[in-house]
Amino acid sequence: MNFNELVAKAAAGALSAEDCEQLVALEAEQRRSADAMRSQLDAARVSADSAKRELAAFQRREKITELAAKFDFSDPDYLGYLVERRQIDLDDPEQTEAFYQQLATEIPLFFSIALPSGAGSGVDNVFSAQDGIAEVRNQPSAGHIAKLLESAPEVI
Repeated sequence: MNFNELVAKAAAGALSAEDCEQLVALEAEQRRSADAMRSQLDAARVSADSAKRELAAFQRREKITELAAKFDFSDPDYLGYLVERRQIDLDDPEQTEAFYQQLATEIPLFFSIALPSGAGSGVDNVFSAQDGIAEVRNQPSAGHIAKLLESAPEVI
């Protein structure tokens, strides 16, 4: 007999001892099922809270990285530490600008600055990685250097 039939029988006042035992067994089963569902719900809440925290941390990290790029700050991790320590609201442009100005005067070491090229380097004197590869390829090989050393005069 199912729960609804037992309840209807109880309302009519015709429950036997066997029906009472069955009703108690159904109640225990329902309690176990409810407890299992509560546990699953608690686990889902913990998982959802963890995901929210991870998302917030990721979004904060992304804002700090963007701020570091905007202000040419060389160490985003250190910038994150400073933002946290000084409790800077990253969504407030005025506060971040004032924070930037303060850092630029306190620790200019962490900011990239545009410098003119050195003496003798013209405007068109740009060195790229491809130039470096070509320069290495044009150098004498190790075998060629070994031959030169073999034919070098001895030093007494």
